[in-house]
This record gives sequence, C-alpha cells and structure tokens, in this order.
Amino acid sequence: MVTHRSVHKGFTLIEMLITVVILVVVSGVSVAAMITFNQNQGSEDDIRRVLTELRRVHSKATGVSYPPGTCTSLSGYRLTIPSPNSDKDIRVTAMCTPTSITEERVGVLRDSYFSGSVVKFTINAGDGKLIPFTPASPPVIITITSSANDDITRQIEVKNYGIFELL
Repeated sequence: MVTHRSVHKGFTLIEMLITVVILVVVSGVSVAAMITFNQNQGSEDDIRRVLTELRRVHSKATGVSYPPGTCTSLSGYRLTIPSPNSDKDIRVTAMCTPTSITEERVGVLRDSYFSGSVVKFTINAGDGKLIPFTPASPPVIITITSSANDDITRQIEVKNYGIFELL
C-alpha cells in the first residue's frame, strides 16, 4: 500500500498576511516616533540658540562692552522678546548716553516661536543684575513653543546675575 504524504513547501496565505500586518504596524510606530523626535530636536535647538544669546548679552553687560558708535556711558543692555506669534527675533539695546543703540538678532528661532507675553528686561553693566521692565521682580520667564506641534512648549527662567535655567 502506498501512502502519499503531502510535503508542505512555502507559507500559507494567512501566514503571509500576518507577517505583512506586523511589518506595517512596526514601521508606522517607528515613523511616528521619528517625527516626534525631529519636532523635539528643533525646539531644543531653538532653546540652545536663545540661551546662547542670553549668555552673549550677559557677558557684554558684565564685561561693560561698549557697542560701536557714539556711546560714552553704558548703563546696561536691554533685551526685548517680541509679542507672541509675531516675531522670531530678539532685540538687544545698549542703554548708552547720549543715545541707545539697538541691535536686531534675526533668526534666533527657526522651528519655534515666542508664545508668552512680551518680555523686556535690562542687565546692568558691570554687576549683571537683572532689572525687569515690568513691575514684577526677577525671575523673568521666556516661553517658546514649537511651530510644528503646539504641545511642545519650553520655558527659560532668567534669574539675577546671569543664571539661566530651563523649566
């Protein structure tokens, strides 16, 4: 008596479908994670640029670095963070006698925007003491929101004497 054994070569249709579904789900999750990572990275880069600018201006103020021009007496440097959603630049003004000299720092933010209220403060020349433009006392809070995802918001706390802290 001859028995025929069926030889199983290859995969069934169900096995192939399950494999394809698993691959699609895994690739979808990884693409979503990569997009979120890129959004976070853009915001982190903007935070670093703002911190660098704050440190640059603080260094100029504490070093009593006179701007080029007709400045005979320097009392400090004023930083102005613009109104929300309108600008990505920071305005730096040397508080000089006889006239103040303003420098526009263009393109500080690339992937984000300033989302808090207008922020103005002066860093005293010499000692680096922070003087807010509003009646509030230090610290001053600068809020930055990602242009790609409004849920990604970071804050920088500017304290007296050049202490900058991420919140």
